[in-house]
Amino acid sequence: MRHIHRYIEGFTHLFFPDVCLTCSHPLLYGERTVCYRCISRLEPSRYNEYFDNEITHVFDGQVQIQYAFAGFHYHKEGLLQRLIFQLKYHHHKEIGVILGREIGYRLKDTVFENVDYLIPVPLHLKKKRKRGYNQSEHIARGIGEGLEKEVLTDVLIRKVHGVSQTRKSRMERFENMEKTFAVKAGEVLRGKHVLLIDDVVTTGSTLINCVRTLQESSQDLTVSIACLAKAD
Repeated sequence: MRHIHRYIEGFTHLFFPDVCLTCSHPLLYGERTVCYRCISRLEPSRYNEYFDNEITHVFDGQVQIQYAFAGFHYHKEGLLQRLIFQLKYHHHKEIGVILGREIGYRLKDTVFENVDYLIPVPLHLKKKRKRGYNQSEHIARGIGEGLEKEVLTDVLIRKVHGVSQTRKSRMERFENMEKTFAVKAGEVLRGKHVLLIDDVVTTGSTLINCVRTLQESSQDLTVSIACLAKAD
């Protein structure tokens, strides 16, 4: 039956190919949603120093993290911004896995191989039900594939359902984020090194409060951060 399914799938793809979400060219067999040509057009970040870069500076004087990494450069109205918009607001959750996988492969054989678990920044249950999924979970799954690490989706929870942070000032974002998160079964994380995953870093308020919550709940916990990009 499996061979028949593959035959039908290949036949369908040959005569009725799906097209790339961004360039509208037919997808090759094995490609999904976005063609490899468009993925290769994304500008990778050059954060070769994981201790001292644009991302780590966001957290200076706020919380202590081990390493930080952003996968791609973010340009307003650019390809990555359009892909993230499709990921978050048009139900293309597979984009998160695709982009996350690219990052995971790049982090293989680096200091990030030492992490024990991946933890996505959580959505509140109401927002997750409305959207249907948490985009950071799918990014984390992609990175997890590349790094061959387990993703924990039920340890860090968001207990406050807030409004969008998009139009708020840096100070307003920090004030709104306080006491937003909680940790379940923190003993699982004791003495571990976790990689916290988000889509785009702006002021860093969400991630800072996630790190604080994690570190307050678990002794000797080390936290590193990976995201798709840092907004300009």
